[in-house]
Amino acid sequence: MKFPVYRLALALPRRYTLRPGRPPSDRREKRLLTSITERGMSTQPAGPCELPGVDLESWLIEFDKNGACTSPKTREALLNRIAGEGDLPVILFSHGWNNEFGDATRWYAAFVQHLQTRLHEIPDRKHPLFVGVIWPSTWLSFDTGPEMAAGGETPASAGDDEALTQDLLAQVEDPAQREKLTSLLGEERLSEADATTLAELIAATCARASADSGVEGAEGDPPDAQSVLEAMKSLQALAPDSTENEESLEPGVVTGHTQAPLRDAGGLRYLDPRWALRVASVYQMKNRAGKVGANGVFELVKAILNLPATRLHLVGHSYGAKVVLSSIVAAPLPRPVESVLLLQPAISYLAFAAEVPGKGRSGGYREALKLSRQPVLTTYSAHDFPLHEVFHRALRRDIDPGEPAVAGGEMGVDTLAGPPPNQFAALGGYGPRGASERLIEPLPDPGEPLDIDNAVAIVGFDGTMQKRVAGHGDIATPYTAWLLHLQLSR
Repeated sequence: MKFPVYRLALALPRRYTLRPGRPPSDRREKRLLTSITERGMSTQPAGPCELPGVDLESWLIEFDKNGACTSPKTREALLNRIAGEGDLPVILFSHGWNNEFGDATRWYAAFVQHLQTRLHEIPDRKHPLFVGVIWPSTWLSFDTGPEMAAGGETPASAGDDEALTQDLLAQVEDPAQREKLTSLLGEERLSEADATTLAELIAATCARASADSGVEGAEGDPPDAQSVLEAMKSLQALAPDSTENEESLEPGVVTGHTQAPLRDAGGLRYLDPRWALRVASVYQMKNRAGKVGANGVFELVKAILNLPATRLHLVGHSYGAKVVLSSIVAAPLPRPVESVLLLQPAISYLAFAAEVPGKGRSGGYREALKLSRQPVLTTYSAHDFPLHEVFHRALRRDIDPGEPAVAGGEMGVDTLAGPPPNQFAALGGYGPRGASERLIEPLPDPGEPLDIDNAVAIVGFDGTMQKRVAGHGDIATPYTAWLLHLQLSR
C-alpha cells in the first residue's frame, strides 16, 4: 500500500517538543547503548542488563501488546535473584510513549543516573535493584516531530504514523472497509463528508480493540463517530495557522505540504486525516497499557510480592502509569506495594476520585490508594502540552464536551496548572481531584525534606512553577528522582 510522506501534521510550537533524558556523553556509554539497542531483548542473556552510566543492578523485562512476557528466562532469573537477597528494595519502572527499545533504555538510564547520586544519603539500606518494563507503546505523541535539524532528517513520527495505520488496518476484517480506511488515511485533506466517514471507521475499529475494563474516570465506552470527529476538529484547531509562505515559520520546523489557511469565518476548511490517527492512538494505547499491566506486569508484581521481605516501589511515566496501576488492581495481591510514583500520567484526573460526577461510581484506580503502603505521589504541569492542552480534546467518549470539573484539593484550592477544563482532563496536566488529595507546588528541591502524612492517600506535585516539569517527557530530572528517593527513604 502507498502511504503519503508524513512529516509533521500541522506543526506545533517548538517549545512543546519532547526532550528525552540526557543522552550518554561518554564514548563508552554511547557504544554500550548502541549495542543494547541493536541487539534488542531477543538476544539478551537471562540476567541483568548494563545501562550506560548506571551503577545500580538493572534488569529489563519485555512484554508484548497483549501482556505476555517475551523474556521469560530473564524474568525467572530476576525472581531468583530477588529471592536470594531477602530484603532487597526493588524499583519497577514502566515507560509510556516509547516504542523503541533504545528509547526506553535511554529514559531509564537518565532517570537512574539522577537517583543514584543521592542513594548514599539513605543510611542502613541496601541499594535498590532496578527493573525496567519494555512494552510496545506506539503513541503518536503531539509533541514529537516539530523540532528538527535543518539537514533534512526524516521525522520519527513518519514511521509511527505508518505503524499505527497498519495496526488499525489489521483490525478491520471487511475488505471494503479496509480499502476505504486506507484510502482516506492516504489523503492530504478531507472534506466534511469524508472526515465523517473516516471517523465512523476509526470509532468502529476502537470499539473492536477496546478491552479496557478498568475505567479510569469519566470515560467509559469506546468513542462513537461523532466523538471522534469532534476530537479531530478540536485537535486541528489547536495547530497554528499555516500559510502559503513556509519561510515565515520557525527555522527547523517542518509542516509538510503547502496548505490553504486552516480557519476562516465559518471554521475549519478541511480536516487532516492524521488527526484521526492521533485520536485512535490515544484510545488504542490506553487500552493496551491496561492490558499489559493487568495481564503481564500483574504476574510479575504478584511474584515479587510473594517474596515477603522485598519492598517493591512502582514508577510509571505517561501511559506507563496505567501499566503499573493496572498491575495492582487487576486481581488480589499478597500484600501492598511499598510506594507508587506517577510521572506525568496519561490517565484521567478523576482516576482516584471518590465519586466521578454523573457516573455514580468511584474512579477506576481508587482501589490502588489502598494497595500502596505510602501515599501515591504524582506530578503534573501546565507545560505538559499533550496532557494539559490536548488529552481532554482527544479523549471524548461522549458527544457532550464535558461536565464541570470537581473542585480542586481538599480546600478547593488550585495550583498554578489551573482547574481541569472538563471531565476528560488528564492527571498529568491538572493533578488528582476528588480524592481528598494534597496538592503541592513547586516540586521540592533535591535534598529538601518533605513531611507527608500517611493519612493523605495521594499527593500531587505541580511542576509548572520554574518549569521544573517543562514538558511531557521532562521526567528524568533531579526533581523527579528526588521524589523516588524520598519514597525509598521512608
